[in-house]
Amino acid sequence: MPPSREEFRATSGFNRTIVTGADGTMTEYFCDDEVYVAGPNALIDPDDVDEEMDERQLWRARILEIRCLNSARVWLEIAWYWTPAEFAKDVLKDFKPRLCGSKELIYVDGERLDIINCASLNGHATVDEYHESDHLRREQITEQDYYCRTQYDAKHKTFKREVVSSCLCKQQYIPDDEATMVFCPRSDCWTWYHTACLERRDLHLRAPNPAQLESLWASTHDDSSFDHLAKELESCWQRSQSLDIKAENQNDELSAVRVLARRPCMRGGEYGIVGNAGVVLRARYLLELVVRNREELPLAWRDFVWGDGGAWEMPEWEHMTETGEEGEERTIGWVCPNCEGPI
Repeated sequence: MPPSREEFRATSGFNRTIVTGADGTMTEYFCDDEVYVAGPNALIDPDDVDEEMDERQLWRARILEIRCLNSARVWLEIAWYWTPAEFAKDVLKDFKPRLCGSKELIYVDGERLDIINCASLNGHATVDEYHESDHLRREQITEQDYYCRTQYDAKHKTFKREVVSSCLCKQQYIPDDEATMVFCPRSDCWTWYHTACLERRDLHLRAPNPAQLESLWASTHDDSSFDHLAKELESCWQRSQSLDIKAENQNDELSAVRVLARRPCMRGGEYGIVGNAGVVLRARYLLELVVRNREELPLAWRDFVWGDGGAWEMPEWEHMTETGEEGEERTIGWVCPNCEGPI
């Protein structure tokens, strides 16, 4: 039996503990680590050290405190990551699981905490903290990744972090939905819109050719919104100076940046949960500085644009077109309903 909360608080606190597994492997755990906890229905043959538990038998949690009576009795206070369905059933009845992704979890603290023995741990877990307000994020969330957008304080019955509505329809973003969204990066907007909502209202920009529309996209950013990118770019320049590689053809490299800059910022559907805004907006920022100051691209520009994870396969962009009254073909983009600029 675990100790009562009073007994737990009376024991000595530590920052870490080491757990020895059935195969003799020692794993070190710290406070704030995200971990797997073997559920009550987890079944495994104790004589088969190579057998692994099914992922569905493991629960995800975060270690809040580590305390022990002696070296053989280490107890942990943990907060759980809940599935949306379990959260709606047991914590907040009016929560709508249908608005969540299939790998989305809800982090609950304040109350509904548990004290468990360290022997229940089954390794480190990874739950990606996805902040939708971080529009410049580059790292993608794959179909295999669990992630968390929402944090709930069960003691005060309030959300510390929750998903906010967006678009003209005032609906929140559903990560698994095939619907795509397009982003307006101007500082007075910073808003995502469903492309279907813009289509229904005919919020289109019509240009005589793709080059004109692409040029408008490439210049669509606000320097004041990207001040913090200056430090990233400075680090990129410093790293470039230390690289012992031959410079590529500048025209070819600049063309590669333009390809990224001259496309809309999208998420959802084939663009993935996070989308391409972080990559596209960095490319626009870099292109603007290079062209305006007539500088050369840093050798490590791809690190600046794509981040440590490297380039990922971005869907090819195909321009929308229509035929005008006089038979001329026009290229179509979207217009932001707030600032009326091209997006």
